Amino acid sequence: MFGTNLYLKAIGTCIDSGPVNDSTVTTTSSDNKTSNPLESVFESLFSSSNKSNSQYKPTPYDYTAEVTGASIVLFQKFSLDLTIEGTGIVRVLYADENLRVFLSPKNTNVTKGGGDWESAGLVVVQVRVDLIYDDWIDVL
Repeated sequence: MFGTNLYLKAIGTCIDSGPVNDSTVTTTSSDNKTSNPLESVFESLFSSSNKSNSQYKPTPYDYTAEVTGASIVLFQKFSLDLTIEGTGIVRVLYADENLRVFLSPKNTNVTKGGGDWESAGLVVVQVRVDLIYDDWIDVL
């Protein structure tokens, strides 16, 4: 709701860790490609999706985030630096142009700063805001 007036900025590196190959992933015998059992559920709920295999990476898919710092930015002019460092894994369970579903498969490894950022099992769902609020484009 605050847009560019108030936001959190993380500094670090995002590493492409690749497709997940464990017991939660099914394998098709014909081509040995991994597939996400949740994918068909989300595609049936969002049938307007134009998801094509050549355009998207297979899910589930992991990324490792190495955070070296962060700041809270107010009105694009004032910045309050936060002393945090650590590493976490983000697993993309599903993603298309309308919806993204993420999972934290493990607790974050916080090396500087306080507290746990994300606990294992955290699920985050992102939906394009203009699908919920028709007038959102006017705010941008």
